[in-house]
Amino acid sequence: MASYLYFFVFIIVFLLFGLLLFQKRPSKYFIMTFICVFFECYSFWACSVAKNSSEAALSCRNLYLGAVWLNFFILLSIADICAIKLPRWVVVLATVANTIMFGLSLTIGLNPIYYKGIDVTFVHGSTVMVKEYGPAHAVYFWFVLIYMVATLGVTIYGIRNRSVVSYKYAILILAIVVVNTVVYFLRIILKPTFDFASISYVISLAIMYYLQYRIELYDSTFLEAGRQVLDDKAIIYLDNNLLYMGCSNNASYILPELNKFSLERPVPEGETVLYQTIIPWVIEFDQFDKSSTQILELKDKIYRCEISYYKKRFGLIEKNIGFLIVLSDDTNQQNYINSLNAYTQKLHIKEEELRLQKEIAEKELIKKQEMIDELLKKCGNIDDKS
Repeated sequence: MASYLYFFVFIIVFLLFGLLLFQKRPSKYFIMTFICVFFECYSFWACSVAKNSSEAALSCRNLYLGAVWLNFFILLSIADICAIKLPRWVVVLATVANTIMFGLSLTIGLNPIYYKGIDVTFVHGSTVMVKEYGPAHAVYFWFVLIYMVATLGVTIYGIRNRSVVSYKYAILILAIVVVNTVVYFLRIILKPTFDFASISYVISLAIMYYLQYRIELYDSTFLEAGRQVLDDKAIIYLDNNLLYMGCSNNASYILPELNKFSLERPVPEGETVLYQTIIPWVIEFDQFDKSSTQILELKDKIYRCEISYYKKRFGLIEKNIGFLIVLSDDTNQQNYINSLNAYTQKLHIKEEELRLQKEIAEKELIKKQEMIDELLKKCGNIDDKS
């Protein structure tokens, strides 16, 4: 019975791995994590159908190929999501430790240093290994514990640094760490005939696949927008509920307030440009189909603010999943337009002055003409009298 369940879990992992590869830009750490789980789940199944202790030992060695490196790649995956760059010496030290631990696991069935003995028994048609741990296996316990503490520390940092990591992502990452930790210690305490680690791995992979999908969804926002705009333009992304979903580096430089915003949270109320100026433009654009281009003046800079829908295709259906706000420095253009307007206004003023002067001159000319006519009349009257 257990062998069928292990095989079913293995097929699920295989399908999830295939789905991950269909993503546009799957994380290399996610891929390596999936490969490790793939090896582990295959080895669980192989152990459950082993016919003797030699086959069980071989399957167990393959199991540790995934198990030893799994914690390493989960740590790197979570650090990548949390935008944490681990020091190079940490990565090198972990790689050396993993290699040594994997080397020790290769002695299973060949040397008593890791497993003193290994035998098999059959329960409900499935093979169950009976293991006697050697002195080196105690190192593996601390090896796993250190990785769990490190992963938990990175996760807590990610939760605290909410401007880099969405709180939803952080909760899901924490779920991965907690589930695997609880299952690991339950395996040690209860020693069940069926290893529930395979189930916890499937849960973890499903969560990681969802994280990869979300990361690709929002990262592709900036990639697709980047095809249409120049590098010096800034991009802000809001979802359909006007939750803040992130921004490009240029945007956080133009609007430093963005560095304090939490991902996938409403934009905080207050005297910020995004809340007081840009969001009303977005609402106006969405509700009344108004012009998607506005002019934003910030200190000595003038930006063209272009608002558009961000659309994502799901199969044959294309849906609006948010708003793209693109800011481009339009200072020179606007200054040129303003100078033209100022020059035009000066021309209008000059033209008006000339018109007034012309009117005054015409009036003066009329008055002079009237005076001349009056004088001529008087001169005519004097000649008649003479």
